[in-house]
Amino acid sequence: MVIVIYLTSFFLYGKWDVGIIGGGDSWGYNAYLPALFIHHDLDNLKKTYGKRSDYHRGFESGTVNPLGTDVALHIGNDKQVIKYTMGVAILQAPFFFLGHLTAKIFNYPADGYSTPYIISALLASIFYAFLGLWFLMKVWRKLFSENAVILLLLGITLATNLYYFTIYNGGMAHAYLFGLYGLLMYGTVKFYDKPGWKAALLIGVSAGMITLIRPVEIFCLFIPLLYGIKGIGQRFRFIADNWKLYLIAAGGYAVIGTFQMIYWKSITGEWIFYSYGNEGFNFRDPNILSGLTSFQNGWLVYTPIMILAILGGLFLLKRREWFWPILFFMPIHIYITYSWWCWYYINGFGSRPMVETYALMSIPLGFLLNWMVKKTWSKFLAIGLVSLFAILNLFQTYQLSLGIMWSETASKAYYISTFGKTTLDYQDLIHYESNELQPNPEKYTMIAEIYANTFEDSLDEHYQKEITHEGNFAFKLTKEKTYSPGLSATLKELNAQSGQYFRISAWCYKETREPSWWRMSTMVGYFERGGNIHKYNHTWIGNKLKNRWMSLWGGQAGVWDEVVFFVKVPPKAKETDIFKAFIQNSNGNPVYVDNLKVELWDKR
Repeated sequence: MVIVIYLTSFFLYGKWDVGIIGGGDSWGYNAYLPALFIHHDLDNLKKTYGKRSDYHRGFESGTVNPLGTDVALHIGNDKQVIKYTMGVAILQAPFFFLGHLTAKIFNYPADGYSTPYIISALLASIFYAFLGLWFLMKVWRKLFSENAVILLLLGITLATNLYYFTIYNGGMAHAYLFGLYGLLMYGTVKFYDKPGWKAALLIGVSAGMITLIRPVEIFCLFIPLLYGIKGIGQRFRFIADNWKLYLIAAGGYAVIGTFQMIYWKSITGEWIFYSYGNEGFNFRDPNILSGLTSFQNGWLVYTPIMILAILGGLFLLKRREWFWPILFFMPIHIYITYSWWCWYYINGFGSRPMVETYALMSIPLGFLLNWMVKKTWSKFLAIGLVSLFAILNLFQTYQLSLGIMWSETASKAYYISTFGKTTLDYQDLIHYESNELQPNPEKYTMIAEIYANTFEDSLDEHYQKEITHEGNFAFKLTKEKTYSPGLSATLKELNAQSGQYFRISAWCYKETREPSWWRMSTMVGYFERGGNIHKYNHTWIGNKLKNRWMSLWGGQAGVWDEVVFFVKVPPKAKETDIFKAFIQNSNGNPVYVDNLKVELWDKR
């Protein structure tokens, strides 16, 4: 049933442009294949990148790479190093050749990026995820009842973002890693039940592929090294008795690693090369709490069924064969994951580096479900919880397909505002950007107009009359003039108190649409204390202008529209705090402002 749901979802969503031809990580993982076998430019990627761009010319800001993408690192002498290691490409290779054959037979362009290649590559993620699941279920059946296994299968596949990263954004590495962890766990159990060269080789190859896909996953070695351990002496004796098998595992692991080293050596002249440039880890100040609980892709916020898995960890105290692997692996994995500079990991739904941990976390989750299904009341509770989390996950994936759920830059206010919705309204757009719930205007009223600027009485060159909303002039923001006139006054001067709201409004006009969120001009309201920003809120202007569909990316150019949002005076605000409100041009493209107002509102 689950495979049918996955395949049906894959073709219904049909997100062939998410990843690979869309650029980003997915293209970087896959680029080895067309570059090596079709375009023969693995050292510079010019033809490969050019052909990908023919299908989807996306927007990549801030790159200094002459190729035009940050997916590769330019090292001089017209050479490019693919940022991502080649593990995913190796697993995709059989599907790549299948896509190539299909393209030849049905007269599609045999260029690595036509439809047969993309569908084949994305189907690979489903194949490897379910290959891992197949072997993982063999592990589950040794530990849990059949009812618990069924619930566990539904929970892992439908109630986690494994679903999203398999059927919607399958070009990413995480479904592959999940499948490999399933193989590694199966091989580990098999090896310690009955030591043999096949199980040893499976451990070495699967662990090697995991590390090849994401080198920071090297700590997956804790799984075979610590599984079932009863004492250090006992484990060393076991290793001594089976040293040849451990050598086979180590050999398989090492051989896999040499593939990447050969590539690095051939391009850079170095056996080991750091291809991420200036991107890196901040191990001194990890964002662990935010990574786990933030509404900006926080793991437990968008995959709450894992809270049950954490609770199930208590059962590991009695069934200790998995206790030490999980105890060592999970804290280290979490620490490394959320030490990365971009701890919220864009290009996905929820915390994507945690997807591969679901194979291991299925063990404590399975113990909890196995305990719950033994009694009638708790059995129905288990069914209810798994069903609830599955419905939530499937619905939020659907929201993402509609452009509503955008967890990588979401906020608590936006999550609450859009929960259960299939369409957006104006307030939702404000909640997304300002991270502050807007008050109900029917329950509040204006008590004072504290600032108004019609831009009619200045000789400043930026007061122009070619494009106006009302009166003779409007203020023009440009690349040189990035801030409008605005309000700057203490709360005492404004007679404002905690719990009240400032309502900022202005009529705005832009000549062109901005290419991305991050370059949209903004309406800003913030509080300053002692020269430092105490509380900051903003809303984008571009997607508020005649946005018929109320899309996060909507808005029109060449039209006037009013932009309005509320900023709440924070708790424990001081009379000496300064409130500032203005319009900021973030991209240099002309923006016109008229009738900028700030009002003070309070409860009726």
